[in-house]
Amino acid sequence: MRYRTNNEGTGYRGKDHDQPIKREAEHFEHCPICGQDFDMRDLGQVLHHAGAEHQPVPVDQ
Repeated sequence: MRYRTNNEGTGYRGKDHDQPIKREAEHFEHCPICGQDFDMRDLGQVLHHAGAEHQPVPVDQ
C-alpha cells in the first residue's frame, strides 16, 4: 500500500511515505563542546547546543 499526500484538486503530488523508517540513533548528534548526545528533533536541545559556551543539559533519572 502506498501512502501519499496527493491533492487531486490542485494537482499537488506529495512525498512517498513508503521510505524505510530511520533508526532512533540516527536522530542524535554528539556535541563537540560539552560531549553530550542530543536529539536533533528537539529544537530546544538543538538551540542549547548551538551556543559557543554551554554545559550539558541536566537529565532526569
